Amino acid sequence: LLQSILKRQGRLQLVALKTLPATGLSGQQPKTDAPQAEGTEKLVYMHGVEITVQGSYADMLAYLAQLEHLPWQMFWDKISLEVKEYPVATVTLTLYTLSLDKAWLSV
Repeated sequence: LLQSILKRQGRLQLVALKTLPATGLSGQQPKTDAPQAEGTEKLVYMHGVEITVQGSYADMLAYLAQLEHLPWQMFWDKISLEVKEYPVATVTLTLYTLSLDKAWLSV
């Protein structure tokens, strides 16, 4: 999904893409993979992706706007912008989705 939006943007270059380990919504790793006992709450997992792209500030802004308007719920954790030599900027963005399945986004 992130890559297809990046391709549509055309002028940004993918520098890095990293899948982060699934964590419980509280930020804690579950202690066991044992099935939940009946009547107990299911654990909600956060699945994270860290993506780094490079290009102009205007192109970055357009890419981020496209991500914000997706029909899927994605949550931003952090973003950093670095400009070593104008007009090329590098953005690193961490995004999360939520799921009841621990292995939903594993690669």
